[in-house]
Amino acid sequence: MATADILATDRVVCHCLGISESEIRCALMEGTAECLRTVMRETGAGTGCTCCHRAIKDILVRERLQERMNGQCDGSGSSPTCVTK
Repeated sequence: MATADILATDRVVCHCLGISESEIRCALMEGTAECLRTVMRETGAGTGCTCCHRAIKDILVRERLQERMNGQCDGSGSSPTCVTK
């Protein structure tokens, strides 16, 4: 899938700041974000009204599951939901 196609179908997770799922996933893949708090710090997502916290946590859980399925995670990392509202 071309980059333009991905961006065209990319869903906005944080409507307050216009942060997309791909921006959050990029921060996760770069290793700069590993839980809700670091996603907030690195992307700004979730720092407005906080309604997107559940969606961000869901992305974190999906990414961790994908890492485990691909053998990239040994399960010893921090919880993907280290911050709760």
